[in-house]
Amino acid sequence: MLLKLPSGKERAKPTVEKTKRVLRMFLVWAQETGRIEKLPLPKGTPMGRSLKKGKDDDEHSRERATSGAGA
Repeated sequence: MLLKLPSGKERAKPTVEKTKRVLRMFLVWAQETGRIEKLPLPKGTPMGRSLKKGKDDDEHSRERATSGAGA
């Protein structure tokens, strides 16, 4: 569905990679905020960031949560 254009033609590789990256980021966020329990991704999937084990959130997400603006 997201990998093809409405015409049926394949999307460009950079577009497909970006779509996958955004979906992974969304799923990680959903798990970290308690919206889903288990991350539905294979264990070897690169997350595109380094997160220290045992750290629930980072400074930036705390700032966004307390400011309410998200910008």
